[in-house]
Amino acid sequence: MGRWAISGAVFAAILISSAGCFFAGVYSKQDYGPPPAYQIGQDISVEDLIKTFGAPDEQVQSGDAKIFIYRRIEGMQVLGVYSEVKKSDLVCIARGDRIIRTVQVPKGESLTILGVLSAPVLGPGVVKEE
Repeated sequence: MGRWAISGAVFAAILISSAGCFFAGVYSKQDYGPPPAYQIGQDISVEDLIKTFGAPDEQVQSGDAKIFIYRRIEGMQVLGVYSEVKKSDLVCIARGDRIIRTVQVPKGESLTILGVLSAPVLGPGVVKEE
């Protein structure tokens, strides 16, 4: 058997053993939530913020300030072999009816290489008590 035939057989085995159908999972990209914070003008009205991004995912009242939180998720995957996901929050602080500050808060990211191999990801045991 030639090198190309062996390479093709190995590649086919990887595709067949991967989770999902080969034809449905070649490439995908996801982008949910508002654009990054640097694209938001300062001192805009709350009404304009909601017209632009819709209702916030979460709203918190802190004294005379209102905090609007928008969740952002970006991700991509190729053949189930490579994938990455990044999560962040866009936090907009308002006093009265004006947005006075916006902050992009990174929440974490993940990276998977050779995700077709079924192996558990073990991390440290963390118990969070509130």
